[in-house]
Amino acid sequence: METHSSKYQMKKSYIILLLVFILVVLTGFRILWMETFQYPKQASIHNGQFDLRNWNAEDGSIHLLDGEWEFYPSQWLIDGSQQQLLGDNAPRHIQVPGGWSEVLHADKPSPYGYGSYRLLLYVDPAKHLN
Repeated sequence: METHSSKYQMKKSYIILLLVFILVVLTGFRILWMETFQYPKQASIHNGQFDLRNWNAEDGSIHLLDGEWEFYPSQWLIDGSQQQLLGDNAPRHIQVPGGWSEVLHADKPSPYGYGSYRLLLYVDPAKHLN
């Protein structure tokens, strides 16, 4: 009876050791992945504007669209027109990615509702005429 219990204990310790080893290897691969594929620093988005005039799209680099976007609470800007609204519906700048609860309903923050995000992109038209 004693040998059966000791075999079970050895098998259990080997399984735990194997799981710890797999976890260490996976963590190592993840750290290596993060160090190898870092995104380069880029210009940030401020006041709903992003300047891409010096960006070369052909080199394959990407830009993250994180930053300060214009947000129009309770408005659709589908047709491209910008309404001049004051008060609660005036455009505001919010951080993207991020929540809109405080901006959408100032008196009672809630994530439910609708709105439009707007970002102006500045490009060099001379680069894109080819």
